[in-house]
Amino acid sequence: MKEFLIGLNKPWFGGQYDHDLGNNQFTKWDPYLPNNLDLVRSFFGEVQGIDILRIWLFEGLEGLIFDHDNEVVSIERIFLESLKTILDWAARSKMRTYLCLFDAWTAKHRPMTVNAMGLIVNGIRFINNVLTKLCDFLSNHAPAIFAIDLMNEPEGLIKYNVTTHNELEYALNRWCNYLHNDHHNFKCSVGWMRRENASKYSYLDVDFCDFHIYNRSGEIPHYDENDFGKKRCIIGECGYPAVDDSSRQLALRRDYGVWTAKKMVLEARNKSYYGILPWPIEGPQMDEANRQLNSTVVQLATHGI
Repeated sequence: MKEFLIGLNKPWFGGQYDHDLGNNQFTKWDPYLPNNLDLVRSFFGEVQGIDILRIWLFEGLEGLIFDHDNEVVSIERIFLESLKTILDWAARSKMRTYLCLFDAWTAKHRPMTVNAMGLIVNGIRFINNVLTKLCDFLSNHAPAIFAIDLMNEPEGLIKYNVTTHNELEYALNRWCNYLHNDHHNFKCSVGWMRRENASKYSYLDVDFCDFHIYNRSGEIPHYDENDFGKKRCIIGECGYPAVDDSSRQLALRRDYGVWTAKKMVLEARNKSYYGILPWPIEGPQMDEANRQLNSTVVQLATHGI
């Protein structure tokens, strides 16, 4: 394994949050990817050479089947077919995926999912009805799996009162334990929004720590193993902050987004992190900026830094 891993985030395809891979029972959206598979092929062609690609799975609770009481029952077949397409392309492209199960900010973006998300965190049906099937499925694609990110920025669940700190810790650790059982033994982590939380919860049964950082300077704090329970640490998201979509902020992101991400990659390597994955430059008409971002990250990954 390379000492320093360089990757990218591709949270959802075609801008279709919460219904790119599968149906969404809450928002009633149809899945986007089955009719747009060329997007997957072209994207992997664009990022060939990076080490890791972070993909979001059940954001907005897409791809999951729920009963009338909002208890999760299973994973959708269409969702798994879409995911298979992505994992096949990853294997063909000789890169590994960092699969993020949930987005905690769904509580903000899709309030109708809050009750179901609370039941997932506080119950056992997610392990019995979903995680078992997902792990069996992923076992057939092991070379294309880097690790499982249990949740994007769990801080969001606390902010929106979906669960408590204690319940969240218990659930995350239980999921880690399951992923580490004898049948499959997937690596896992949790993508915290704040460095101090990645440090505070490093005692969980994670294989490495993960936090996200956005700033204008491109600077990153030094890694110290003593801050993370002697575990390695990646920066699972980074970039220039997206304050809003005003013309001024869009211009700043367009002008400085690539430069900031490149500086952060260099900083992360020089400051002893395990890896780093820039986030796409957000906003309308950012296609060209993101092409530049992708090609810059590919160059850093393939030509050394």
